[in-house]
Amino acid sequence: MKRKNPILILSVLAVVSLLGLGLLGRTNHRVEKLRKSSLRARIKSVSYVDSLKSPSGNDSEPQSLMVKLKPVLSGMDVKTLFQSTGFAEIEPLYDNVYRFQGKDSLVPLNDLMEQLRNNPAVELVEKDVVVRAMEVPNDPYFLYQFYLYNHGQTLNLTDGTVVQPKSGADINVVDAWTFSKGSEEVKIGVLDSGADYNHPDLRNKLDAGFNFVGNNAYPIDDNGHGTAMAGIIGASTNNGQGVAGICWNCRLIPYKVLGADGKGNYSNLVLAIRRAVDEGCKVINMSLGADEPSIILEDALKYAYEKDVVILAATGNEGKGSVCYPARYSSYVLAVAATDEKDLHASFSNHGPEVAVAAPGHMIMTTFPNGQYALVTGTSPATAVASGVVGLIRSLKPFLTAEEIFKILKYGSDDVNKALFPGIDIYLGWGRLNANTYVAPIKVE
Repeated sequence: MKRKNPILILSVLAVVSLLGLGLLGRTNHRVEKLRKSSLRARIKSVSYVDSLKSPSGNDSEPQSLMVKLKPVLSGMDVKTLFQSTGFAEIEPLYDNVYRFQGKDSLVPLNDLMEQLRNNPAVELVEKDVVVRAMEVPNDPYFLYQFYLYNHGQTLNLTDGTVVQPKSGADINVVDAWTFSKGSEEVKIGVLDSGADYNHPDLRNKLDAGFNFVGNNAYPIDDNGHGTAMAGIIGASTNNGQGVAGICWNCRLIPYKVLGADGKGNYSNLVLAIRRAVDEGCKVINMSLGADEPSIILEDALKYAYEKDVVILAATGNEGKGSVCYPARYSSYVLAVAATDEKDLHASFSNHGPEVAVAAPGHMIMTTFPNGQYALVTGTSPATAVASGVVGLIRSLKPFLTAEEIFKILKYGSDDVNKALFPGIDIYLGWGRLNANTYVAPIKVE
């Protein structure tokens, strides 16, 4: 699941260092990259590196503005009106909303904002905020996916770390698969850094998406975060290799809004949300976030919600009492917090009144670029877990509205911290996900 908002990639094993496997939020994510041959009795080549520190420098500051004009100007009027304001480029986004690129301007962005606010043709000006990344079938690595099936198995890491999950601290999805394995009719939009279309556990699950960073039709993952989230949601399952995805049959559509550095802008996120909705996605996963509000972003989320799309977003990974945007827009978005292998609130998981539900987010086994697999940690993977579960629900019960699914997730979750915080609370919301409760038929005696 940074601020002036970069998405940091998780640093992986001893093999590669990424800066950002955790969308939206500072992230105490740790990613451990694993070679295919490295998972036997023990998980090989695992090392922990906390690479998600607060970003610094100009690359984390917004370099453009989102501007909503009053509906009185033609395209030519817009160009003429603002050609002398010092913007390097003016690009239409949708309707009367434009992106004003000011990176090459000698005038400070705040001064340009003030100029625009004083222009009678301008209705709204916002910074184009930078967002950041936040991470029984026969698949051989299913044994390590304790968040799917946790019987108390021990994970031994080569650095000497021993992970002992609490038996039963999982989302109860194995039982849920009896009723729903997903449907190809359900499309899940993964708004992230793209995806590895050649990964053996993903190539048969990915549909054509779009690259908003490069403005082309090739959402190739040059970061790793998007590939990891896609694998959690819906990697090919029961195919005798790799990991198991949660939604076996759902289709995944990558929309690349994060670059190789794990960062992106609100403007591209807004475009991706709208495109995902218009292209038929019924679930949208946003394992990313930022600290600043945006009316234009909120409008896009409202657009999706009113089209009956379930949107899920990460709360953030700083361990603070403030939920990141867009997860904070709880009227339209399900904010997902993270639990650990003991079924406790993960220390890195942000908390606040907007938290709706929680899902496992510590050491989550998933796909990684170039045919590899990794253990990822953060509210990013927790959000992806939740998106996979929503895919199962939408597949089995396509007649449910987004609002009804919100209620099912809230009231059907397990209140695993009820001893300390009975009922809804700011840490786990309504509780940790229980997929079987959501999809199993109700028995009436």
